[in-house]
Amino acid sequence: KGIAFEQPTDEEKKTAAQVVPKTDSSDVIVQIKSLYKEGKYDNAYKMADDLRQKRPEFGLAYFVLGTIEMRRERYDEGKEMLKKAIQFGLPDEDKAWAFHNLGVSSLRKKDYEKAREFLEKAVGLSPNMEESQKTLDSIDDLQNKEKQGNREDGSKKKKEKSKK
Repeated sequence: KGIAFEQPTDEEKKTAAQVVPKTDSSDVIVQIKSLYKEGKYDNAYKMADDLRQKRPEFGLAYFVLGTIEMRRERYDEGKEMLKKAIQFGLPDEDKAWAFHNLGVSSLRKKDYEKAREFLEKAVGLSPNMEESQKTLDSIDDLQNKEKQGNREDGSKKKKEKSKK
């Protein structure tokens, strides 16, 4: 004898349709983050990109893509992806890391004010963001070193001119 299954009601079908994409996406995100932590960036990127194409307004997909782009030192691409991730919405911890990565990217371009702004947002979202706090603390030192370097360059040029 076969086993009889009850057919789901219309209400159950509606509920299931709403729950399934979220469950699928969260499982996929867990898998993607696991691949990322294992250093399998190409695999993580491909999965995140597939997810982004299926759910174009899913912030976590953009977050993963942006983070990997930053790791690949493709800062402009990473910055755009992370900004979209923030725009579409992220859990606070991921949003804090997105701001952290944007801050580091700005720092690499020596845009200290923008870096400070992003890093302060990271710390504001998640006070446990020690990396962001350390980076934030180092901005003044970096600016001072750069100013000293510029002064030394200027004095070297003056010495070179006086030798001529």
